[in-house]
Amino acid sequence: MDEVEPPRFVPMYCMGSSEGRFHVLAGPDPCVDRPESIAEFRSEAARAGITAVGAHASSGTKFTFEVEAGSPESACEIVTTLLRSVYGLNWWADVTALCPSESAQARAAAWN
Repeated sequence: MDEVEPPRFVPMYCMGSSEGRFHVLAGPDPCVDRPESIAEFRSEAARAGITAVGAHASSGTKFTFEVEAGSPESACEIVTTLLRSVYGLNWWADVTALCPSESAQARAAAWN
């Protein structure tokens, strides 16, 4: 039998990016997921300068938003501070760097 090579991870780099934008998908653990926390989270996000926060609560609350940061580590610090302020240590988050051409403004411009 032939051995199959495992897939290799190939990192993506955004060349010439002058600003660091990061897309965040996050939410509370089920043990602390309460509908009234959505307003509290949005309020904390607004205080942190994040104005557009999407919230979906069909099968557990999930938030989507973007942050600007100088590095992935800084983006993670911002997200950690924000989520801890509402949910303590009971949360999860996926933070993904966006290329400038993939920013929300660029996506909106593509539709016009």
